[in-house]
Amino acid sequence: MNIDIIGDIHGCFAEFRQLTEKMGYTWKTGFPVHPSGRILGFVGDLTDRGPNSLQVIEVVHELVINQNIARYAPG
Repeated sequence: MNIDIIGDIHGCFAEFRQLTEKMGYTWKTGFPVHPSGRILGFVGDLTDRGPNSLQVIEVVHELVINQNIARYAPG
C-alpha cells in the first residue's frame, strides 16, 4: 500500500487541495482520489489556525470513515 502522509493541515483547505493536486490526486468526486490507488495518511492537527477547518474535517471524514480510503492519526 502506498500512503502519502500529510501533517498538520490546521484548517488550510486551499493549500491542502493544492498539495494533493500536485501529488496527482483528482477532486472529481469532491474529495481527493489518486488514479493509481495511493491513499492519504493524515497526522497531526486538522483544525485550528486556517480559515476552513470545517471543510478539512468534512473531506477527511469522507475519506477515512465513509470511503475507507485514508488513515488518520490525531495530533
